[in-house]
Amino acid sequence: MPRNNNLATVALVLSILGWLVPFVAVAGVVVGHVALGKIDRGEACGAGLAKVALAISYAWVAMIVAGFVILYFWVLAQPG
Repeated sequence: MPRNNNLATVALVLSILGWLVPFVAVAGVVVGHVALGKIDRGEACGAGLAKVALAISYAWVAMIVAGFVILYFWVLAQPG
């Protein structure tokens, strides 16, 4: 049986830290995908943990992007 995937755990920690330091969530996405790759190759287990980490990270990245888009259009709407 494959051993536990430490990368999935790291991805989850990074995704949770992404709520405090927003751009850390991007690292959570990258590490989460690397963890899923190892899981797909049968080198490790922990797919659920990696998928939860990816879901949290992607949600945070989407909020960051939405915030920048809103800020961009808000600045453009200012007179002068």
